[in-house]
Amino acid sequence: MKRTDALYQSFVEILREELVPAMGCTEPIAIAYAAAQARAVLGKRPERVRIEVSGNIIKNVKSVVVPHTGSMHGIAAAAAAGIIAGREEKELEVLSEVTDEQIADMRAYLQEAAFDIRPIDSPFIFDIRITVYAAGDQASARIVGSHTNLVQLLHGTKRLIDRPCSETVSERRTDRSVLTVERIVDFAQSLCPEDVQEIFERQISYNMAIAEAGLAGSYGANVGKTLREAYGETVQNRARYMAAAASDARMSGCELPVIINSGSGNQGITASVPVVVYAQELGVSRETLYRALAVSNLSTIHIKAHIGTLSAYCGAVSAGCGAGAGITYLYGGGYEQIKHTLVNAMAITSGIICDGAKPSCAAKIATSVDAGLLGYHMYRCGNQFYAGDGIVKSGIEHTIEAVGSLAHNGMADTTQLKLVLDYEKLSALNLSIGEVNSAISTVLSGSYVNDYMDRGRVKQVWVMGNTGSRMQPEDILGWHVRNANGEMVPIGTFAKFEWSYGSPRLLPAVNIQGNPRAGVSSGQAMAAIEEIAKEVFPTGYEIAWNGVSYQEKAAGNQGPALFALSILVVFLCLAALYESWSVPIAVLLVVPCGVVGALGLTGTLGMSNDIYFQVGLLTTIGLVSKNAILIVEFAKEYMEQGKDAIHAAEEAVRVRLRPILMTSLAFGLGVLPLAMAHGAGAGAQNAIGVGVLGGMLAGTFLCIAFVPVFYVLVDRFLGGKKRHEKNQTQQA
Repeated sequence: MKRTDALYQSFVEILREELVPAMGCTEPIAIAYAAAQARAVLGKRPERVRIEVSGNIIKNVKSVVVPHTGSMHGIAAAAAAGIIAGREEKELEVLSEVTDEQIADMRAYLQEAAFDIRPIDSPFIFDIRITVYAAGDQASARIVGSHTNLVQLLHGTKRLIDRPCSETVSERRTDRSVLTVERIVDFAQSLCPEDVQEIFERQISYNMAIAEAGLAGSYGANVGKTLREAYGETVQNRARYMAAAASDARMSGCELPVIINSGSGNQGITASVPVVVYAQELGVSRETLYRALAVSNLSTIHIKAHIGTLSAYCGAVSAGCGAGAGITYLYGGGYEQIKHTLVNAMAITSGIICDGAKPSCAAKIATSVDAGLLGYHMYRCGNQFYAGDGIVKSGIEHTIEAVGSLAHNGMADTTQLKLVLDYEKLSALNLSIGEVNSAISTVLSGSYVNDYMDRGRVKQVWVMGNTGSRMQPEDILGWHVRNANGEMVPIGTFAKFEWSYGSPRLLPAVNIQGNPRAGVSSGQAMAAIEEIAKEVFPTGYEIAWNGVSYQEKAAGNQGPALFALSILVVFLCLAALYESWSVPIAVLLVVPCGVVGALGLTGTLGMSNDIYFQVGLLTTIGLVSKNAILIVEFAKEYMEQGKDAIHAAEEAVRVRLRPILMTSLAFGLGVLPLAMAHGAGAGAQNAIGVGVLGGMLAGTFLCIAFVPVFYVLVDRFLGGKKRHEKNQTQQA
C-alpha cells in the first residue's frame, strides 16, 4: 500500500476520527454534551429538564461516576453537569473545565430543578433527547448513532439543526467497510510514522497515565491492583493489570481523559495499553510501536463495526482481539500470524455480554486481553481453532461477520409462521400489497372506521374478524380481499403458509414509495434507494421490493438466461436456413461487437444497466445478426458458384455494403428520438434508444470489417474440412 493511495489516506482518517479524547464513560458524557447544547440555545438556566434515552443508554449510564461532579452518578447528574458547567464546543471533553463552585451548584440544581427521565421506544440503539424549559421558553437537543452526532437542535419551533437520523452517520465519517485484516496489516507495514505520530503519542500518553492513576489510587473494585498482587510482574500479567487499572479509574470517577476507540474509552484502553506494555518489554523502536498500534486499533474498529454501537456484546472483546493482534505484530508476526491470533481470540471470548458500564468492566477487559495473548501463543505453538468450532468460520473475515451476526441476532431462533405471497398472481388479480396488508390487519387486530353517538358520548367503531374465523392459521386463507375491479378474491388464491425458524428480534418496517424524476429510469431510482438505505437505515434492515419494482428486479436477474436463449434461437434458425452448423457461427461471432457498442455508449453517458437497457440489448443482437446474415448469405452463394472463401466474402461485402448502411442508418435515426427523449418516462426511452443506437453504430461498422474475416476463418476450420471429405466421396 502506497502513501499516496486513497485507501492509505482512508485508514489514516479512520484513526483520526476514532482515536479522540474523552473524559469518563462516553455515554454520560454524551448526555452532558446534549444538555449543554440545549442550555446554550435556551440562554438561561432551565427550570425543568426532560431526558429521553434509549435502553442501552440507560444501561451504560446508571452505574458509572460522572467525572468532575464530586462522585455523582446517573443520568440526572450527567445532564445537570452539562447544564451547569458544560462547554458544548469541546464535545466529549464537555466537562473538562469544571470548578469546585460549579460542583456544589450541580448538587443544589439537582434538588431545585424538576428532572423527568423516561425511556423511549426508538428504532436507534443510541438515542438521546434532552428538552429544557424556562419561563415559557424551551430548547431541545437530540443525538443519534454516535456520541457527538447532533441531529436536532431546536429553540421553540425554530430548527437550528435538523439532519436525517442515522445510526451509521456515514455522511460525516470515513467508510469503515474498506477495512479487512489483510489491508490493515498492509497499511501497518507501509505506514509513514509522521502520519500517525500525533494520534498515537496522545493515545500512549493519555491511556498510560490513567492506568498509572488506577494503580496509585483506589477505584471501583480495584481489579488492576488485585491482578498485580495475585499474579506478579510478568509481562503477560502487567499487560492485563495495567489495562484493568485504567478501567478501574475511568469507571469510578477519575478525571483524567482517555483516548477512545469506536466510541468507547474501555475499548481505547484495551487496544492500546497492553501493546505499549509489550513494546516496553521488548524494547522495540517507536516506529514499530506505531505500526503495532495501527494493527491493534484498526482491528478493533473493524470487528466493532460488525458488532455495532452499544451492542449487548461486550466491546472489550473486540479490543482484546485487537491487542492480541498488535502484540503479535511486535513479535514479528505478519498477516498469517495475525489472522490466526484474531480467530483464536474471538473463539475464546465470544460470549461475554455487556450488562452496562460499571466497575466490573475492568475484569472483562483483563479477560479479553488474556484471550488475545492466548490466541497468539496458541498459533505460535502450532495450535488453533478451525472452521466449525463454534463461532469460527472459514477465513478471518467470515469469522468476524459471524461475530457481528451473533451480536445483532444472538437470541435463540423460534418457530415462525410466514404468509408467503405469490406476486405474479397478485398482479394478475389486480391486487396490491397494501390492500392485502390492510385486510389481514383488519381481520387479526381490527381497524378503526368511524365514530357514533351513544347516550351523549362519542364512541369508536372498530371492524375485526369473527373470533371463530381466525382461530387457526388456515382460517386466514378463507378471508377475501377486494381488488381494483371491486371483486372479492380469497387470500388462499395468492398466498400460502410456511413454517420456518428465525430470530424473535423484530425491527420496525419502513414503507418507501416514490417515482423516478424526469430523465431517470426506474432502475437508477431503485439503485439510488439501495445506496441510501445502506447509509441511513440502522443495522438489521433489509430491502424487500414489491409490486412493479419486485417484478423489475426479478426480470433483471433473468437477463443472462434471456441473452443465452436469444442467441440459441438465432443459431438454430440460421442452422435450419443454411442447413449447416458452421455458417451460423460466423454470424454469431459478430454479436459481441454490437454488445460492446451498446455497453460503451451507455457507460459513456453514465446510464445504468436496467431492464429497459436489456430490452434494447436483445434488440441489438437481432439487428447485428441481420447485417451479418446479409453478408454471409451472399458469400455462401458466391462460393457455390465456384469462388474461394476470401473472394466470396469480399464480393459479398461490396455488393451488400449499401443496403447494410441504408438499413442501419434508417433504424438508427428511428431510435434517435428515444435516445434524446425528455420528460416523464424518458428514462426508459433513453435506456432503450441509447442501447440500440450504440449497438447499431458499433455493429454496423465492425460487422462490415469482421464478418468476412469470421466467415473465412469458420470456412477454413470447419467448412473446408467438410468439402474435402465430400470431394473424396465423389471421387471414390
